Amino acid sequence: MALRKITVLAFGSVGDVLPYFALAAGLESAGYQVTFVAAKKFEETARNRVADFRAIDEDPEALLSSSIGQDWLSSSSNPLKLVTSSLKIMQRNLPRYAAHALRESKGTDLIISSNLASLVAPHVAESLGARHIPAFPMPVTPTRTIANAFVPLNFANGASNWLSHRAFHLCCSTLMRRLVNRMRRDVFSLPPRNSVEPFRSIQKEEGPMLYCYSPAVLPRPGQWKSWTHVTGYWFPPSISEWQPPGPLIDFLEAGPPPVCVGFGSMVDREPERTAETVTEALKRVGCRGIILSGWSGLKAKASSDSIFVADAVDHRWLFPRTAAVVHHGGAGVTAAALNAGVPSVAVPFFADQFFWARTTNRLGVAPRWVPRSELTAEALGSAIAAAVGEPAIRERALRLAGKIQLEDGVGSAVAFIGRYLS
Repeated sequence: MALRKITVLAFGSVGDVLPYFALAAGLESAGYQVTFVAAKKFEETARNRVADFRAIDEDPEALLSSSIGQDWLSSSSNPLKLVTSSLKIMQRNLPRYAAHALRESKGTDLIISSNLASLVAPHVAESLGARHIPAFPMPVTPTRTIANAFVPLNFANGASNWLSHRAFHLCCSTLMRRLVNRMRRDVFSLPPRNSVEPFRSIQKEEGPMLYCYSPAVLPRPGQWKSWTHVTGYWFPPSISEWQPPGPLIDFLEAGPPPVCVGFGSMVDREPERTAETVTEALKRVGCRGIILSGWSGLKAKASSDSIFVADAVDHRWLFPRTAAVVHHGGAGVTAAALNAGVPSVAVPFFADQFFWARTTNRLGVAPRWVPRSELTAEALGSAIAAAVGEPAIRERALRLAGKIQLEDGVGSAVAFIGRYLS
């Protein structure tokens, strides 16, 4: 195999980026030369995972903490608000991201892009004469089987599912056309287009598409074309030097498995109040808890005999040691909980988080979700009680985890990419 140069563009927060480190490592092991482009915040994470990491001028945590980022997070189940607030963020940041991506991708044969990076990647590829494969952790290709992950409605029939995809792509293309064409002119010296990539190509299945979720969770629709490929999850390789903190091990060994609670990169307007709500919910149901503050900044009171507070812990190490995981429903943390074989309690904030909350509930591995806008100690406590108190939920979670653990998502993706480049 001739050496091929591949650039992986991964923009966004932790859950948006980590799976692509797994893919990059798999590609390097297969003999490809890989350049990984993401926010500088992930420079330390990249160490020992990828050989060539390039930082771009992006600070996702600062963005989510800003007023415009908070408006985005509070869009909840309102698709119009989600799209319009997304447009404001793109207007402020997209041209700068595009310029960085163009600079760091020169000389590449293939660009693989995360969902957020796919807003610039097809134009980078066109400018450089390279190929492009979008790789998403949630389904957005039209089908009658699955609703669009970014349309947070629960449709009951195939026609509505299909229309949800058409509506999403049409709305995004219409709202972003002017911005994208200005970026094509100013950054890439390319002519304008009437339809906006990647929405047009994904909708019409005109090129290859990777989905890095498990077919055991969402079976691949039969009507998708052969180059729309569901690979299985991409879990980043563990770092051998990492060791769990001693006090956390002591806490785990001091009692029954705790409930882990963390909302990842979902920056909270009122972290102290949210932490109080979580603590009260755990107290109501008599569960020990591990609270991961993360970017959400959950400021729980100091650790006690029943509550342990940490900034962040490796999910693949921690989750199998818990009774259940309360999380925001992001694609990455949902995958980690499913792989661990433990029940989930989803507290979705916005966007595809509602989709994953519905999916885990439908699979029977999670009770009814609690939207962030409706979070109370009573509602969360009831959901936790159902998650840890119903043996059938854990049994289904363990069976599903067994299927997921047999998959080789990265290997499947690398093989697909090899066929595409051959």
